[in-house]
Amino acid sequence: MKTINDIARITGVSTSTVSRVLNNHPSVSPRTRTKVIEVIKKCDYRPNAIARSLTTKKSYTIGMFGAIFPETNYVFHLNNDFFKDIIYGFEVVLGEKGYDLLYFTNSNLRDLSFTDKCRNRNVDGAIFLGFSKDTPNLADFLNEEIPAVFIDTNITAKRVSYVTSTNVLGAGQAVNYLYHLGHQKIGFIRGIKGQSTAQERIKGFKQTLVEKGLRYNQDWVISGSYSREHGYWAMNKILENKSKPTAIFCQDLIAFGAYKAVKEHGLKIPEDISIIGFDDIDMCSYVNPPLTTIRQDRYRMGRAVGTLLLDIIDFKDDISPIRVPTEIVERESCRSL
Repeated sequence: MKTINDIARITGVSTSTVSRVLNNHPSVSPRTRTKVIEVIKKCDYRPNAIARSLTTKKSYTIGMFGAIFPETNYVFHLNNDFFKDIIYGFEVVLGEKGYDLLYFTNSNLRDLSFTDKCRNRNVDGAIFLGFSKDTPNLADFLNEEIPAVFIDTNITAKRVSYVTSTNVLGAGQAVNYLYHLGHQKIGFIRGIKGQSTAQERIKGFKQTLVEKGLRYNQDWVISGSYSREHGYWAMNKILENKSKPTAIFCQDLIAFGAYKAVKEHGLKIPEDISIIGFDDIDMCSYVNPPLTTIRQDRYRMGRAVGTLLLDIIDFKDDISPIRVPTEIVERESCRSL
């Protein structure tokens, strides 16, 4: 098996030059880079990860944490309908730069903090998916200056930033859409109360109601988890009111649970009540009727996460938060009045 010394000898350059080529360092001339890469491919050279980390002071590993909310029974899973496309997006970006992902389980967070896990596994950075700001041990982690990017949680610190969608504007898009269809009695089934996305969407929801001169009815606004079960329970709660909304805005999984409750009440979508979602997960096209929703560009969000984290790791100056625009996808779950 060829070593880095063999590659250096064959190409007639120093081992440090070969190392710089392997790490895509800009100081190597295009001609030398091409020459070294050709020899690497010809010799089928594969750099040793341990040796590489000793040379570069990097492990080329990124830690990934998924949220858990015991009070709402929400636990993150890798096959999560929303996050799987985001994960694919940053996996592509990080993979192109030679990084691997390490998924940290939540099972022993009581014994090991976020900081402990990152230090013990020597990761170069961390990605947090769907956490709330008041998560235990999170404040301690932020003080450690470990490069990190949060998804859908607007947290910033030294060497820490976040990526999210334009949630306030997205909620406004939903209300505007319903308003232009003639709806004036609009309800909202919210997500997890302490989460940034839920806070931003209720802000956009309220702001747009005010702009359109519509009334905010607290009986039609219910908080909970991003789940079908919560959607089912909350929709039943709303339909028990004497005065009912003509339209509901909610996240997609919540909408699927709401569908069931509406049908069990002997009502039809959209004839009796319109529903508009948020996310545009795959199932939106397959439910009956297909769900009109606000699309988040999840793959684009994921790529933004990967790019931003690499910039933080490399001490780039601009690590400003990134907000990815949303757009409406019209299907068949809303009607004109």
